[in-house]
Amino acid sequence: MDYRAPQGKQLTIAIARKKATDPGRRRGIMLTNPGGPGAEGLSLTLALERQPAEAVYDTIGMDPRGVGKSTPLFCDKTDEAALPSRPTEEGLPKYVAKAKAAETACANGGGDLRKHITSMNTARDMDLVRRVLGEEKISYLGFSYGTFLGPLYGEMFPEHLDRMVLDSAQDPRQTWRQVEQADVEAHRANVAAWKQWTADRDKTFGLGTTPYEIQATLDRFATTLRSKQFGDLDLSTFDNAVGTGARYRSLWSAFAWTLRDLLPAINGADPDDEAIKAMALLARPDGDDGNAVATPPTEADQKPNGTYQAILCDWQWPANPEDYYADMRKVAEEIPYGDAVSSVSPNNCMFAAGRDPMTAVGSRKYPAGVVVQGEGDTQTAYTSGSAAADHLDMPLITVQNSGIHGYYGSRGNTCVDTAVNAYLIDGKLPDRRTTCAAGVDTLPDIAPGTTGGPPAQRPDTSIEELLNKVK
Repeated sequence: MDYRAPQGKQLTIAIARKKATDPGRRRGIMLTNPGGPGAEGLSLTLALERQPAEAVYDTIGMDPRGVGKSTPLFCDKTDEAALPSRPTEEGLPKYVAKAKAAETACANGGGDLRKHITSMNTARDMDLVRRVLGEEKISYLGFSYGTFLGPLYGEMFPEHLDRMVLDSAQDPRQTWRQVEQADVEAHRANVAAWKQWTADRDKTFGLGTTPYEIQATLDRFATTLRSKQFGDLDLSTFDNAVGTGARYRSLWSAFAWTLRDLLPAINGADPDDEAIKAMALLARPDGDDGNAVATPPTEADQKPNGTYQAILCDWQWPANPEDYYADMRKVAEEIPYGDAVSSVSPNNCMFAAGRDPMTAVGSRKYPAGVVVQGEGDTQTAYTSGSAAADHLDMPLITVQNSGIHGYYGSRGNTCVDTAVNAYLIDGKLPDRRTTCAAGVDTLPDIAPGTTGGPPAQRPDTSIEELLNKVK
């Protein structure tokens, strides 16, 4: 549990291995991490499945300490009531109270284990896995937060890192708060791009002929929803739906048509039930609609996992609520979409104490790897991935005009997969700046036009089907 006292309390790390399919060409082990932080990683044992690279690597899936089948970290349960996407001035202290309650619950539920659930200790666990398996070096595939963990391992154990792929990356020099602030700007860029695209096709959608007019339409919805709901559609649900609809390019037209279907409701007509359902799906793209079938309670139901809340406290957070309020006011006014206000609201870590300081990730002291990044990603912004590639002096594969998070091995993007496999198998780095087309998250084929001629036909594909392809 504590690497300073290796003979003290112990914990379990769960790993799984899928051996290289061509033992004669085997070149080592590939450790993986899915991100989160706090996501379970055993399933990434299959990360290279059906990829040429599976021939030469033993792929290792791992539940990081605190998670899944490894020794779990729990928080006490707290009130999970959602807070609004556009808080009033009087409502701002509620976010501080919620953050304080979360930290108290996690400190009480986590006990002595909690201070040892850190990024640095996860990196040490990775190196212990290397030693247990008798390997001189590891290669590494990380997604999302896992793209920070890889360079951190390289900082701490540079002599033991071979090849590395960072897919949907955060800048290792940024604090988690800075990562979240960059994600808000990614929402802003996506909404701006969607507004321009939709305005250029006003004869089809009828939402406005300029981005300014499209924004006025969004503002009309917001003004109406402040005072009344359309069925289950309230203002926060609407704001979250806008963030998702503008993020994924393959959703752009379906989202615009859904807004058009709801326009009559602004003028007093009965709202379209199917459009309301579609907006609810966009607001909760991961499928949490609050109506799950009841199952017998588990320990995790009684005490939720606390790894995410612990790992975030590896970074320093402002202790003054006003530092958060300034960001929240700006976000609520300018870009309240995609739950952006939560990204800049008070965090439990502003009340945390007794944590080891984060190990700074400096210049690279191990072989160059590859960074993969989508332009419209709002979970790790493109600017963060690009900065990571620059800081680590690595090639960057840009997936153009796509909001997807995580590409290699799971999206069928031949351009990305081919480049990454060439690197993993033969050590061939791509060009310093390489671009790939979006693949599954492609723009609908609707010609621009604001007047004259018939509008484009509405496709049969539902928002639910489109979401299933990209989320």
